Formats: sequence, C-alpha cells, structure tokens
Amino acid sequence: MVSSWDKTGQCIRRMEGKITYLNGVPYYNAGTPRRVIGRDSLVDGGIYLGAGERESIVVDSGRESGKLLEVYRKILNASTLGGRVNNGLILDAAYSVIDESFPLKGEEYVDQILRKYDIDPNNPKDAKIDLDIFVNEGVGSCRHLSLVNTFALQQAKKDGHIKGQARINRNQTPLGGHAWTRYTNRDGDVFISDIALGLGVRSLREAQESGKWDYAKPEDSIAA
Repeated sequence: MVSSWDKTGQCIRRMEGKITYLNGVPYYNAGTPRRVIGRDSLVDGGIYLGAGERESIVVDSGRESGKLLEVYRKILNASTLGGRVNNGLILDAAYSVIDESFPLKGEEYVDQILRKYDIDPNNPKDAKIDLDIFVNEGVGSCRHLSLVNTFALQQAKKDGHIKGQARINRNQTPLGGHAWTRYTNRDGDVFISDIALGLGVRSLREAQESGKWDYAKPEDSIAA
C-alpha cells in the first residue's frame, strides 16, 4: 500500500501566512500562537492542524476543566498494583481507559460536537477547539483518540513512570487519512496503539500484519 507521510507538511503549506517559525519550530498564529503538532513533537501545549480544512485541535492540559489530566489519573490508577504504578501496564491501561472514555467514535459524532460549539463541519475554517471538549463529550475520531493517548504516555514519561517515546503518527493511503499513537521503548522496540480501529497495543510487525492500516514509516525496516 502506497502511503504519504507528509500530512503535517501539507498543513503548513496550506496555511502559509498563518505559520511562523521560532528556532525552526512552526507556530500557528491565529489568536494565541500555538506550536504545530507533528510526528516528532510533544502534544501538550500544541495545536493539531488538518492537511485539509477542518477543526484545529488545541491540546492544553492546563485548561480549567482538567479533562486531560483526569483521564491521565485514571490511567495511572488502572496501572497501579500494590500501591505503585507498574510501568509495564501503562500502555494497555491507556488504551482501555481512553477507549472507555470515548463511547461515541466517528466523524458523524464529531460533526455534532462541532455544530454544538458553533463550528460548521462543512466550512470549519480551521476554527480552534479544545481537545478537552471532546474528552468531556466522550466523542472523537482517530485524531482525538490518538492525541489523548499520546498526551497520556508523554505525561507518564515526564512523571518518570515510563522511559520510552510516544508520538502521534498519521499518514494518507488510498483508503484515506488516519492517526494513531506510536511508542518506542528504550530498547528501540516499536509498538502501535490504535484505539479508533480497535487494534489494541501491538508490536509494529504485528500491527502491520493485522492489515488494519499501514503503520510502518518508510525508514522502518519492516516497511521493506
């Protein structure tokens, strides 16, 4: 399957004039400047743009609603054994907690939420909307689920519970666009967590062999 891995680049080129760079990092300047989230970046404090026009998702754990941190605390609770967080349980706990936190999955439900917050899904104009809103509503598509998943794993690393690197990945295939979470442990082993497609947490090879999506980046040896 031929896949395009340039969706973040497409976002930046499409929104030329609204993007500036600080130390080589792109920022979206509509209103409060926000760092553009790509597949090599942290998600908290950033904004997730579309390759085509859609809602622009703000990820900010400091929001008053505290919904992202609420989900994160649930993940830690689900990972705790004998009064201590077991780092070997965090990836699966994140998958399960986030899956349960989003009972309504799919673009039709996302469109309903956009309308509720005065964004026309047929003409969204890249309007900003908080990821916290989707968490609170229990509604999301692959991008929302993967942002929450990636945030939680990055926060777990920040707090010293895990040592690996979590990133949000997305690409475009003939089937359309898709996003998921990629986790690389400190030994270099890669795991894919894809809640939207019901993959579970699997090694990159297992994920690729599942046939659910093309998860392997061009530089992955499995892609050959």
